[in-house]
Amino acid sequence: RLVAYVVVAQPQVAQPEHWLARLQAELPAYMVPAAYVALAALPLTPSGKIDRQALPEPQAQALVRATAGAGHVAPATPTEQQLAELWARLLRTDASGIALTDDFFALGGHSLMLVQLTRLIKTNFEVELTVRDALAHPSVQGMAAVIDTLASQARQARDLQSASDGQVEEVEF
Repeated sequence: RLVAYVVVAQPQVAQPEHWLARLQAELPAYMVPAAYVALAALPLTPSGKIDRQALPEPQAQALVRATAGAGHVAPATPTEQQLAELWARLLRTDASGIALTDDFFALGGHSLMLVQLTRLIKTNFEVELTVRDALAHPSVQGMAAVIDTLASQARQARDLQSASDGQVEEVEF
């Protein structure tokens, strides 16, 4: 996840939405940070260089998204809510901060996490979401729709199987 550490005079009144809008106007999308942390000063090593080890981890409230101006729409369906919980576990954040249209990769996800996510989905939803499907639908809303479709198809297949169990037809040749 790309994080911007910004030195401001009063960190408590920082406006990450302003920074986001400005950077979106000037940078390609892949270079726009997913999180912003306001600091009174950057931590320095004894030699005067930035002490990267001492930089704080961004909190859930530090995440700023490209859709920030549109407002936060929380996951509503049971599948969306459960999926947001899985994302939160992997991304080490609060599920309430994950919006319906958030992109898994913009929030800090990467390919190895995506493989972990597909395993968690298989365990929790009992469906096989492929990495290709997850890449094609990287939002909570998109992934949940694919999961619901796969679950529906699996139910239909089980129903057909159970309906055909015990019904053996004799066929004469």
